[in-house]
Amino acid sequence: MGQQKVTRYLAGFFVFLLILGIATPAAANTVFYEEKLWEPVAKGITYHQNWQFTREGWLRIHVLEVDLTEPHVDLGLLYNEEKLAVPRSLSQLAGKKKAVAALNGDFFYQQGGYSVPVGPMGQDGRLVASPGNDEGLGVFALTKDGRI
Repeated sequence: MGQQKVTRYLAGFFVFLLILGIATPAAANTVFYEEKLWEPVAKGITYHQNWQFTREGWLRIHVLEVDLTEPHVDLGLLYNEEKLAVPRSLSQLAGKKKAVAALNGDFFYQQGGYSVPVGPMGQDGRLVASPGNDEGLGVFALTKDGRI
């Protein structure tokens, strides 16, 4: 084999390894099997449940699709209005407000019977719970005109 052929062969081999190295993380996220189910909850609200089998195992993904332009749809904040630090289940809080769907969108600091949300909570222009010390937490907010 001539020097030029060996150089071309090695260059091609290194390009192949480079492509393989770039493709490997994407291959780790490969979905081998997927099943999607959805059901309407109310006008403007749809619940989606996705099952995916990947190299990492099974994933169960829940999505609540909400049409904010629907006039009957209203988003609100659920928390124990009597005592913020006294925990209540999400179903209790949703039932009290007659909500048709609810999401647990926060983490909680818990010690004994004491439990407070970690992230900031605000409603109607007032702070309900302070942001805490973790600057890396995401926040979901709506403007007064209903934009995210």
